[in-house]
Amino acid sequence: MKLFQKTLYFLLASIIVVLSSPSITFAAEGEIGDAFLSSETFVTGNIEWIDITQITNNNYLVTYTDGSNNGIMKTFSISSDGNTITELDSHTFNAAATRRPDALRIPNTNYYVLVYENSLQGVMETYLIGTDGDIDDSGYTDTWTFDSGLGRDAQLVYVGNDFFALAYCQPLQSGKVGSISVTTSGDINDSGFTDTLVFSPGTSSCSSINLLETAPNYFAISYKGSVGAGMVATISVDNSGQVSDNVIDSLNYASSIYSGEDIVNIEGDYYAIAYYSGAGRMVSLEIDSTGDIINDAIIDSFVFDTPGGQTTTTLINTSGRYFVVGYNSKLRSFLFGANGDLPADENSRIDEFIYTGSNPELITRSGDIFAMAYNGSGILSTLYVEEQIAVPEYKTYIYILTIFALVGIGFRFSKKAKIVSQ
Repeated sequence: MKLFQKTLYFLLASIIVVLSSPSITFAAEGEIGDAFLSSETFVTGNIEWIDITQITNNNYLVTYTDGSNNGIMKTFSISSDGNTITELDSHTFNAAATRRPDALRIPNTNYYVLVYENSLQGVMETYLIGTDGDIDDSGYTDTWTFDSGLGRDAQLVYVGNDFFALAYCQPLQSGKVGSISVTTSGDINDSGFTDTLVFSPGTSSCSSINLLETAPNYFAISYKGSVGAGMVATISVDNSGQVSDNVIDSLNYASSIYSGEDIVNIEGDYYAIAYYSGAGRMVSLEIDSTGDIINDAIIDSFVFDTPGGQTTTTLINTSGRYFVVGYNSKLRSFLFGANGDLPADENSRIDEFIYTGSNPELITRSGDIFAMAYNGSGILSTLYVEEQIAVPEYKTYIYILTIFALVGIGFRFSKKAKIVSQ
């Protein structure tokens, strides 16, 4: 009896040691921290059209328009634990009449391509930004007006071999995508687009573009189409800048949306689109490696907030199939199912985080630390989202300790048996 008591005490003590280990966390995956880790107000007053992109592990570029519609870029450093945010440099790239800037790094360089609308004209510029966040005082390296009439809601994605795909809307006209060559030294091809395609013809047919690579040289464009319909179209652009002659496939996923949707990859060929239409909503669809939208239909849909979800909606993967959707004053985390299955409803959320602001843009800082730029004045904040559960880890430790205990029991019984036999 004493042997069993000692064994039970040993196991209990082992479990307590494992569970109290400071290196093991038991927060549920997808749980959001109770408060921002740090916040930096970088401008007082209303701002719009925020975009954030990474420069280095520690440094980030934020572009936005202020209350006077000036186009401004600022760089920040964010510590690895998210507890410290420091503004590094600032530059006004356009005075007044600026709309929806979007910046993207030229791979393996310190040059960045910036596109924005300036008094309706579509403008592209390149900038040299050091790894320390220093913005070249001389201003842009090169500039090009890609549409002298109308160039709204432009979005960039890198294709390969110095080529970028640029999708944009011509308000009350068509949606257009073109390929443009930009060298690693920031020089924009003087000849302009190498090739173009109108992906949304007609009038009143394009606004609020999002452009996403779905496979090498294949891209999905989500946008607000004719009469406010939620649309997604797929195209291809090869590494020589040749754009597909036609839209590969297209889908009307919602009859009416607000201009604030976001499209992300869930896993494999499965994608989710978050948008606002009387409530915060999501749909899922499957797009194969050649741009075909499988079954020409959505797979699943759900309402992530009633009646919330207004303003710009952003959707980000935190780990596995866990996602956080951000919108006006709220962040909510959800677990998506396999094969495009979405949660049942908003009550399926894992966690909710309330903040004061709107139009959020989220980016991964590192692991379970995320940065969010948003309006309320202009604020850059960091937050924590649990990325993994350590249950399998501590179970492994307990199993090992249990085996040791059982071996000890067997040894004691064996020793007693030998004594008795003697």
